[in-house]
Amino acid sequence: MTTKRILVSGGTGFIGQAVARALVKKQYPVRILSRQAHKAKILFPSLEIVEGDVAKPETLGVACEGVDLVIQCAQFPGHPFENKRKHHTYFEVDALGTENLAKAAKAAGAGHFIYLSGAGTDGKKTEPWFKAKWFAEQAIHGTGLPATILRPSWVYGPGDRSLNTILKMAKIFPLVALLGGGKNHVQPIYVEDLANIVLASVASAGGEDRLFDVGGPQEFRMKTMLKIALKAKGIRAWLLPVPKWLVKPLAGQVIDFIAMDTHIDIQPLKKTFPSIHLKTLEEGLKNY
Repeated sequence: MTTKRILVSGGTGFIGQAVARALVKKQYPVRILSRQAHKAKILFPSLEIVEGDVAKPETLGVACEGVDLVIQCAQFPGHPFENKRKHHTYFEVDALGTENLAKAAKAAGAGHFIYLSGAGTDGKKTEPWFKAKWFAEQAIHGTGLPATILRPSWVYGPGDRSLNTILKMAKIFPLVALLGGGKNHVQPIYVEDLANIVLASVASAGGEDRLFDVGGPQEFRMKTMLKIALKAKGIRAWLLPVPKWLVKPLAGQVIDFIAMDTHIDIQPLKKTFPSIHLKTLEEGLKNY
């Protein structure tokens, strides 16, 4: 497919920014859809900016007009902490928001849709994030738009609010809580590697549906990953196993999100895009 213009939703977010920059570097015409147009204009002063919200379908028609391909990176503010009063929930943003955007893209005549889903999504799990992302995946297919679904594991890099937050806190208070003993499995991927995978998906997008698990080259238990990250950054801290039941009354479902255990298979991804180098955790951490 010859791509003329690409819409990136959530272009001011952690992943969306990396994706937009990768596209611009390859000289794709990019349009940014963001709830915060003023922030988008500061980050991307030379790009076309459309203010809108995937949860508000009336704002999406203009955003999708004249677009050949849509990349859905939008996430609700404060993720993974839901705020039902402000409608910042998995169902309203990940599920219905993605459905809204896919329908708008189809109506506008776009030729392909790329969705950043999540590792472990399979239609069987009952956690709200898995249910929302499965709903979103099926909604995209329901429009009839050819789609590439990417299911990334833990994404880290400059600007992330997960691993970076842990490392910053460990500098201040050298004690890191390991929820559930840190036994859950993760396969961390550097954000620029994820952006390059999206870029390769754009370049090869056509009329077929594709689905890939996405992760770095190494699978770790959370405890091991944090040990490597702390050592790489020269931070001395103790890892303290904490039972999930002890802190769940305070943080609710977020505890299950942080401690979720998923195994992924990136061999189909590597076979399809053999030229993409996936950085090890140590390599990624050296970049920032």
